[in-house]
Amino acid sequence: MHNKISNFLATAILAIAVFAIMAPVHAEEKKTSITVPEEIITISETVGAEYGICPEILQAVAWVESSFNPEAENSGCVGLMQINVRWHQDRMDKLSITDLLDPEQSMRMAAGYLMELHDRYGDIGIALMVYNGFPDAEAYVIRTGKLSEYAERVLELSSALEREHGK
Repeated sequence: MHNKISNFLATAILAIAVFAIMAPVHAEEKKTSITVPEEIITISETVGAEYGICPEILQAVAWVESSFNPEAENSGCVGLMQINVRWHQDRMDKLSITDLLDPEQSMRMAAGYLMELHDRYGDIGIALMVYNGFPDAEAYVIRTGKLSEYAERVLELSSALEREHGK
């Protein structure tokens, strides 16, 4: 019996030691290593204030969607925030958005849509999922208790950016 307890304690101590060594490595993986361009910071602060959206959420979406490339194009989505004109023309007209390759117009369009989604669902995680094309996001979250990888990535990056910005 004494031998079993000794083995258990030795295993527990080893596990704690390994965790103590590995924890900083995993913590480093979670840190953001992106640098947000000054123009994007300025635009996100202005647009975020207008729409009541945290600028770091807008910055994180811009990074995840286009790596801050205002000329990005992918599967019919264009610009900094990867907006698809096919699905958003009415909203673009309403917001007087004419050029999605213009970073400010792209972010303004995304902010308007995110605000609308947040008002509808009451949850930024679900709003991000729908923004990313996950139409049954609310049912998925209720069923699984989880957000999509996209929403988690944006929220984690936004949180890291907030810490970097002293918030």
